[in-house]
Order: sequence, then structure tokens, then C-alpha cells
Amino acid sequence: MQHVQEAEEPGEGQAVALHAVPSLALPRWGIIDALLGFPIIFASALIIGFSFALAFPGGALGVSAASLFLYQLAIAFWPSVVSWTKGSGPKIDFGIRILGVTDFVSAVVLGFTLLMLGSLVSGLTLWLLDLKPADQTTNTGLLTGAAGGPWIWVMISLTVVGAPVAEELFFRGLLLGAIRKRFAHRRFGDTAAVLISAAAFTAVHYNGGSFQSSVVMFAVIGSIGLCLGAYVVKTNRIAPAIIAHGVFNALVVMAIL
Repeated sequence: MQHVQEAEEPGEGQAVALHAVPSLALPRWGIIDALLGFPIIFASALIIGFSFALAFPGGALGVSAASLFLYQLAIAFWPSVVSWTKGSGPKIDFGIRILGVTDFVSAVVLGFTLLMLGSLVSGLTLWLLDLKPADQTTNTGLLTGAAGGPWIWVMISLTVVGAPVAEELFFRGLLLGAIRKRFAHRRFGDTAAVLISAAAFTAVHYNGGSFQSSVVMFAVIGSIGLCLGAYVVKTNRIAPAIIAHGVFNALVVMAIL
């Protein structure tokens, strides 16, 4: 059996590549762990939503905020537990670190780029399908519903901070990383990881509308998922993707409120 020497934690200016450091290259988590996350997340969402609906039948914004927070906590909890128990921890396994000012600025620029991309994809999809802006479904109902009330800052925090952290941990951390690990020696491994993680990321944003009313939202979220996935593959870290995702969501919040 080949002995694996213990590797030092990368220092400043070094990215953590999944296959570059021998002692960190083979975490014991994989696709099965990522797939198990989906029923856990959806079950958590159903249980949390049903429990709050029974306890507070009025459907107040405070209940919605609490439900959203616990749902995001469930999304972030699973990859963190998997990484702590079967890997080297989220910081190492998923690359939760920023490498200097340039790295941070690049992530912010990516966030602005995602907004421009989303606007372009939205306009193009509306034009191709001969739809009007009013025909499309959005997932910003809780934000607009809270506008002008005391819960608006909670909703903004969950949108700008909670969602990027939770979703990047699961979709670009655990899921994308597991697929890259599974197909590490295949030419299409990284491409498959980006495509599958983007598709899953898009699917969980479905909010019950018809296909025609949801297609624009799917196109926008899918394109953003592809860009964030490609960026994570390039940097081997989700921290820049979390920042870019947060910047994008913040810009959307400012646009709609």
C-alpha cells in the first residue's frame, strides 16, 4: 500500500486543489453523500413548513422568515456534517477562504457580471418565447411582501447572506465536488460536475408555477449556476462563489425594493 505523507495546510496565495495535495485529495465523502442530501433537505423543508403552518396558521412574515432560515440551515448543515465526518472539514474540502484583495475584488466583479448575464438571458428568453415580463414567475415574493415592514431586513439578510452560504456549500461544495471526485480521471468530469450541479441548483428553485411562467426563471438561475460552477472548478474554492452569489442577490434586492 502506498503511504500518503501528511501535507501542510496551504498558505497565503495557494488555492486548495482537490487532487493537488495527496492527504486532502481523497475525502471519504462522495456522490452517495451528496444524493442523500436531497431527501434530507426536502424532508426538512416539508417538516419545517408543515410545523410552522400548524403552529401559526396566519402565515405571517415572521413565520416565513423563520421557516426560510431553518431551511437554509438544513442545506448548509448536511455538507458541513459530511465534510467534518468524512473529510478534512468544510474549510479544506470546499475551499472556504479568500486569497487576498484581488481574489475578493474578482468575486465582486463576478457578482456584477452575473447580474448582467441574468438580465441578458431573461430578455433573450422572453423574446424567443414571445412572453411579456409580467408572464414570468419569480422567487422574490417574500422580499416584496416584506417591503416596508419590520421583517424586511431579516429577509434581506437571508437573501444576501443565508442563501449564498447555504447553496454554495451544498451545490458547488458537496455536489459539484463529489461529481468531480467520481469522474476525476475522465475528460468530461469537470464539465459534468458543472452541468449537473447547475441543473440541481435550478430545479430546487421551482416554486410551483407553470412551465411557461417558470422557464425564464429557470434560464436565468441555470446560467448563473453554470457560471458559479465553472468559477469553483477554476479556483477550487467556494468562497469566491459565495461572495459573487451574495453580490448578485444584493443587486437583485436593490433592483426590486
